Amino acid sequence: MRKLLLIALLMGLVSAAEYSVQFDPFQINVTNGGTFQFEINKSLHYVSFSAGPDSQLNTRELTGVSRPPPEMIVYRLIEVKQVNSISNYVLKFAIAKNWLNNQDSNIGEVVVKLRVNGVWEDQNAYREGGDMFRYIVRVRPKEIGVFAIGISTAEEVEETPVQDDVTDIVCAKPTEWSECIGIEKTRIVEELIGGECIEKTEVDVCPIQLGMSWNSWVPGVTVVAMLLITSVLVYSIVTSNKVF
Repeated sequence: MRKLLLIALLMGLVSAAEYSVQFDPFQINVTNGGTFQFEINKSLHYVSFSAGPDSQLNTRELTGVSRPPPEMIVYRLIEVKQVNSISNYVLKFAIAKNWLNNQDSNIGEVVVKLRVNGVWEDQNAYREGGDMFRYIVRVRPKEIGVFAIGISTAEEVEETPVQDDVTDIVCAKPTEWSECIGIEKTRIVEELIGGECIEKTEVDVCPIQLGMSWNSWVPGVTVVAMLLITSVLVYSIVTSNKVF
């Protein structure tokens, strides 16, 4: 089992550092400081950090917490603690593929949360490799504490836009019909659409004018009368020529 607890140091960065490691729980003691990179176990796959002199980093897996993260099915709870100056954390958590399959889930639903002052906060998690049995997700938290790895059960709620009450909106009355242009006449009407009065142009066909006023008849009658008089005169002249 302990063969799985492999330790790898960043080459050239910690050659002068003094450190010691204990495994139950996993504990790293740093004497002179430096930048460290460790592979730990199957759950907390990897940890990288910068440590000052006389620093200590502890990790352990928890079986439960008093207030578990809401809207989440937890795969692992892992606590990471520090003593003295440790910063620049990079943590990589492993999650088994068969566990995701049993939850009818996938890597896209995996989330990592960190409990800060009693409140669970989402961490930006990025998929980074893996093998045929597990996925690896990476986080770069600003601080450390209890981490929860699992899948989200929160349902996406479709937001319904708030609409104003439009029951009291009254649009303006239609305008008078315009004069006929050709065979059409128009007027402006307002229609209530989406809580707003929208202007529209209404078109109608003009009625056919069957009657005419006396003034409209006079020019036509005059022309016809003149034509008749001219025809009578022409006929009289032609007839008189035939007689003589």
